[in-house]
Amino acid sequence: MIKKIVESLAIIGFVLFVLGGLAMVIIQISGLVLFRSELVIFANNSFSWIFPVAALTGLLAYLYSYLANKE
Repeated sequence: MIKKIVESLAIIGFVLFVLGGLAMVIIQISGLVLFRSELVIFANNSFSWIFPVAALTGLLAYLYSYLANKE
């Protein structure tokens, strides 16, 4: 049961990381193309949660591999 919870949380974290990163990059590119530096700053400030999510997802993936090898 714990293995399934860790797996679900890792998948959710990965999806949040990918979608948030994609949104951040799209906003930054549009800011660069439109010469609007406030869009780039907005993207950096609004999506700063991506990096802790990526770190936690990596930790959960490591924990999941440990649980999978335990069986």
